[in-house]
Amino acid sequence: MSKVRKPNNNRARLERASRAALRQSKIAVYNIDPIGRQGLCNWSTAAKYRPSRHVADAIFDMSHQWVIYISAFCEDQAGRRYYKSVEIAPNGIYHTDALAGVLDEHYRALLDSCNPVHLVGSGWIANPCGQSLSEEQAARIFEAVKAWPEQEAAA
Repeated sequence: MSKVRKPNNNRARLERASRAALRQSKIAVYNIDPIGRQGLCNWSTAAKYRPSRHVADAIFDMSHQWVIYISAFCEDQAGRRYYKSVEIAPNGIYHTDALAGVLDEHYRALLDSCNPVHLVGSGWIANPCGQSLSEEQAARIFEAVKAWPEQEAAA
């Protein structure tokens, strides 16, 4: 008697390969407001990442279990910089297009909790692999992608 094999499922195989590529590359998506800078970076080394076609398709064409690190960039009267941050892990699997609706409520709540005089910018880092970021990792990424506004030289 012969064994019954599962039929070949090309889509499932492509999704497994794509998720593996994202895990190995340690890719995260970032967005910095109000300058509107967006891109991909390696969340482990904080280096900017120029995606291959395979990685870009894996991020933007598939749904993922996202973990999102949201930060507000603040500066007090003495010129000391600080972050006010929150990390969320929405229940469910989301496509990148649907992520904005999930993110908006938490993003607005964080910005409303900040002192408006101290607030100089905001941003988020979304990880499609479900990996949580530490405060140090997030700060390194925000520094690497130049999230803070440039300091004006004192004349």
